[in-house]
Amino acid sequence: EVKVKVRSEGTNSAEKETVLTIPVSLRTEVKFSGVSIPGLKTMSRELPSHEKEEWSHLSHLYILHNLGPSPMPHSQLTLSVPSIEWLKLINVQKDPRQTKDGSS
Repeated sequence: EVKVKVRSEGTNSAEKETVLTIPVSLRTEVKFSGVSIPGLKTMSRELPSHEKEEWSHLSHLYILHNLGPSPMPHSQLTLSVPSIEWLKLINVQKDPRQTKDGSS
């Protein structure tokens, strides 16, 4: 909603006010992709017996790319993983590079 006041210096100098409703829309297209490294991992059903015992590592890389045309400066991506005893999340990172629309 936009309020507009019109003032005139002519013969009819009364102020006039009107309200304009201007439709605004945000349109964007996003691309979400991911890869696991290694692509396939076979694991034992048994938990490691000691804290020092080596856990098997698997990396996931997820990329969310705004294809536009509108910017997405306040967007949020939430990923959920199961909470189970044989799964540890370590070294979770967000790429600090800025996108071309100013969001991160």
